[in-house]
Amino acid sequence: MSDIRDVLQHRNANLAQSLRNTDEFDLGSAAGTIKRKRAVRATFVGAAATVAAVAVATGAWAGYSALTVGPATSPSPSATPSGSDSASPSVTPTPQGPIERLTSASDAERLDLAANPRTGETWATPTEFVTDLDVVDDEYWVLAKVGSHDGADIVAVAPRYYEWFSGGRPIAALIEFEGNEARVIECPMPIEGELCSQIPEDFFGSDVQLDADTFYDSLALPSQVMTVGGQTVAIGTDAPLGDASAWTDLVTQDPDYSTNPWADAVDDASLGNSQSALVRAYGTPAVTALAAYDYAIRTPFGSYVRLLEEGISGLDAAGFAWDDGAPVELYDPIACADWGEGACPDRWLSAEQRCYPLAVTEDPARKEADWVAAGKTSDGRVAYLPKAGGNAVAESVYTTMRDSSWDLEGDAPNYPYTYEEFLEARSVIEFQLDDGRWIVALSGAARNNPYECA
Repeated sequence: MSDIRDVLQHRNANLAQSLRNTDEFDLGSAAGTIKRKRAVRATFVGAAATVAAVAVATGAWAGYSALTVGPATSPSPSATPSGSDSASPSVTPTPQGPIERLTSASDAERLDLAANPRTGETWATPTEFVTDLDVVDDEYWVLAKVGSHDGADIVAVAPRYYEWFSGGRPIAALIEFEGNEARVIECPMPIEGELCSQIPEDFFGSDVQLDADTFYDSLALPSQVMTVGGQTVAIGTDAPLGDASAWTDLVTQDPDYSTNPWADAVDDASLGNSQSALVRAYGTPAVTALAAYDYAIRTPFGSYVRLLEEGISGLDAAGFAWDDGAPVELYDPIACADWGEGACPDRWLSAEQRCYPLAVTEDPARKEADWVAAGKTSDGRVAYLPKAGGNAVAESVYTTMRDSSWDLEGDAPNYPYTYEEFLEARSVIEFQLDDGRWIVALSGAARNNPYECA
């Protein structure tokens, strides 16, 4: 079988590209998503394989309807799952003819497909699944039953241990177990060509077959989702099946990485059913005075798919304007030369450090007198700059970025601005979302510049 590192490095689901035929698809956002070279994050982003993703924002993970699902089957002699399904399939009319993948679909059609699936799966709280079949190396991987489909158990393959290089415990595959058969679902999505597994065949044991025909309507994903704050978040993710770190009873709790980053996730938008949602997953911010979070999708089976920050609307340079007509300069050619094209975007970023960024920062204790209106974001929101001479938030952001920049020796300053120059360059702004929260955004040119992430 392949080494775990080979598996995670081979997975390269070009999610944004696969959704390019969606009516609502935004090529600019997608290009940024698949171009991104995200340095290792200290919280989960992951790279694992197949699909089910929730995506980066979107997701349509709805409950599952029963079409050909029969009564629950007893465990076979070779497979002994524990636990039971917690979700019941919804009833939909019996379709005429075979169920086939769609060649394309709009976002509305995708959401409807997820809410009213034809394929008959049900999802459940993950429970340990034990089998005598030669499936995966159980020293490194755990099997978790996450649902049922047409008399078979749907089982997720998740890393037992925290994977630093992938930033979590990314789920590698979904497998259906039925009797003495174990079938890897190669392309779980209901749209042709979307999110097929690229795991090398020798990763699996001798008792595993590849199944290219089975798919799940309830995993249909729109190209983007609207947050309660009025921003859209585009589909884009490094770990389309999600992170299993919330399965604390199943995965090994490492002393250095024992926390569950999803424990306090806040629902941000409904995705049409009670099991899945777009969430804000708060983490430890780089700037202690601020709050910071990633957007993620909670899947029907309890994994979390972190969305990439490039897909959040209103932060691009194109369309942003200063009231006084000054040029908008967010792009840093020096950082681009040092880090590569995907690491120096021409856009507003979160006020987070380069190596371990959370996607969004907000100011929970904003003081109106500390900010002055100065421009408009690309989605029409008023952009505020620090008052003359700066303010406490701007100074904290500046200090954090300066002190986390270093050269080859690791101790010499490697940041381009003094505080006065940082303010003069209009490096940090705030704007308000529809739900009243204030977002802090940082110029790409002002993000910290370490010699390397280590």
